[in-house]
Amino acid sequence: MTTPTFRDEPEKFRTLEGYWIEPIENLYNCNPLVKNLGEKNINAKTLIEIHSTLADAIIQEKTLTPNEFINAFAHLIKSNNHNKATFLLTHILKSLDESDIQKDYWSLTDIWVKVGLPKELDDDIAYLLKAQQIITRAKFKKPIEKLLREFHLLVKERVNKIRYFPM
Repeated sequence: MTTPTFRDEPEKFRTLEGYWIEPIENLYNCNPLVKNLGEKNINAKTLIEIHSTLADAIIQEKTLTPNEFINAFAHLIKSNNHNKATFLLTHILKSLDESDIQKDYWSLTDIWVKVGLPKELDDDIAYLLKAQQIITRAKFKKPIEKLLREFHLLVKERVNKIRYFPM
């Protein structure tokens, strides 16, 4: 079987520039007027795979800007990969804590503080995030009392699980 080829594909792609896509540096952005048309015509499984691929493309083993982090985080949530999103958030908070930055300009320490963690999250990752949220918010002198209570509840639930379901 031969692989199909597309003649003049760069030229055809360029015809979409302006109305359909907008070049931004070395990337392309979909025009906001047509941005959501595809989501209505793509099945849920494919959409999840697309968001997962987009998140991986943003992350690519590099230092992320706050904007790149927010985009990658959003794509991971949309791909239902809550554990990876939480791990990424934990890593970003740890980087903030270890940095010389004295203010959380992007409010990254506020993510999942008021709304709570997703139910799909693994316990171990939830502990890790809660602990890092407490540490990083304390650095920026933000309230941590609610997080301390939630962390205590997570530990208490874990102890009860072990007590009733020993390994």
